[in-house]
Amino acid sequence: MQILNDVKISFNFNLRHPRRNESTTQIYCVVKVNNKQLKIPTALKVYSYQWDRRKQECKVLSNMIDSERTYNIAANLKLFEIKCKINEIIDYLCTDETSHNATEIEGYVRESLTIYSSKTGMANRNAVPPKRTITATKLLKQAFDSYYKTNGNQKPSTIIAQQNRLKKFFVYIAEAQKGDSLRLLTQEGLNDYKEWLVNKANESDKTKMGANAINQFCQLIARLINDVLSVKSEYRRYNIQLVRYVTITDSRKKEEKFKRALTKKEVNTFMAYRPQNEKEQEIKDLFTLQLNTGVRKGDLVRLINGEYMTDEEEPDYFIVETEKEEITAVVECEHIEAFNGKYPNGLKQVNINSSAFEGVYNNAIKTIFKKCGLSQIEHYKENVAGRNVEKSGPLNELISNHWLRHTFITFKLREGMRPDRLCYMTGHADDRMIKEVYEHLTKTDKIKAVKKEKERMTGMVADDTLDGEIIAEQTRENYKLKKQITKLETEKETSEFDAMTFLEQTKYINDKIKHSCEE
Repeated sequence: MQILNDVKISFNFNLRHPRRNESTTQIYCVVKVNNKQLKIPTALKVYSYQWDRRKQECKVLSNMIDSERTYNIAANLKLFEIKCKINEIIDYLCTDETSHNATEIEGYVRESLTIYSSKTGMANRNAVPPKRTITATKLLKQAFDSYYKTNGNQKPSTIIAQQNRLKKFFVYIAEAQKGDSLRLLTQEGLNDYKEWLVNKANESDKTKMGANAINQFCQLIARLINDVLSVKSEYRRYNIQLVRYVTITDSRKKEEKFKRALTKKEVNTFMAYRPQNEKEQEIKDLFTLQLNTGVRKGDLVRLINGEYMTDEEEPDYFIVETEKEEITAVVECEHIEAFNGKYPNGLKQVNINSSAFEGVYNNAIKTIFKKCGLSQIEHYKENVAGRNVEKSGPLNELISNHWLRHTFITFKLREGMRPDRLCYMTGHADDRMIKEVYEHLTKTDKIKAVKKEKERMTGMVADDTLDGEIIAEQTRENYKLKKQITKLETEKETSEFDAMTFLEQTKYINDKIKHSCEE
């Protein structure tokens, strides 16, 4: 900034659209005479992420494609020329012996720059950068539309989730300053993206970006490259090759993963809570409905909105099309009917159809848990970019609505429901996830589950309608179940025996011998 006869004169270069990354934006020369701006186009364009605002010039990076680098070097020479011209105008005004007021100075600067721009083509709208090679951003957007939107087989929720993951890659392009070139769509480019995500995750242990999240981000880019850009004929001229993504492994053991059901005592404590206002009552009822049905948050909304089907032969159950593709969940009518009977006109305080619903729902549950005193410290391990981190926190801060689904599954397994049947109620494609929950049951839970299964199988054998082949199969199953019960009871008995004192062990052995002799 310079001051001439109490008139402040300054100039700088601005971008017309400073946040635009998908295409170039114009560079303007802005000259200020006191509070009046003279905005003059330079006939130069640049990508916003290639503009150095502090240095007032275009970035020239080694990883740019040749045409970009050449153009940015030429643009910087042009900007330097413009700076010299403006300084020349200001110097003339400073050395001129005539006293000029603000209006006269503004007029002279405007006239001088107008003459200069007309001679140099600064104001010529046809003076645009040379035609640029297509960007990685544009190709990825086209590939995404082709893969997820054009075929029409993807659910809206899937498309939204994948769009958010694609945005992560665009953030990477801007922050890492790699240049929006086709190099990003190579094996080296994918590896760099993975490394950037890992570094982001490791910046703080508070991050939620685990191995699974990083894998999903990278797998999306690999999928768009391998299934669209490298194989479809319209992209053949770009010579994009197949890439391979090596997933990051979650090295935690099953028992280290923080997945547990609420205990009956914890559930009863929550149920005994008396809501202090109408909103808390609605949250409590949502909690109860989800606990009794085991559905995901999205499917809970569908249930309340009446987005389910009925079966004429089985009127006591509803069928819900879950957010997972082509998978349904079976829900007992009594629970949703009881909820709808209480809220015939819908919820008043909680908007279940809002995009912010899950956050509101989870925060309200956390608040009630704290009021109930359910705040004991939980210790667990969390995976951060493939690295296991020891963590702990109070239950009321860790609780979320997904715990209710885990609790529902655990309770049903304890009641003796078979995993391959339970997956019909929870909307799982198979019983793999159910069996993972089963691993967290205690030995006593497993003994009870096996006993109930044996009773069920025994009942089937007694049915006269079963033919000989089925009876033989059930007999084999009963034999296997009996062996399982014997093994589990032995383990439990051994554990109890080890906990006895020496005198108690001696008495226990003598009683066993006496009992054996009597038999």
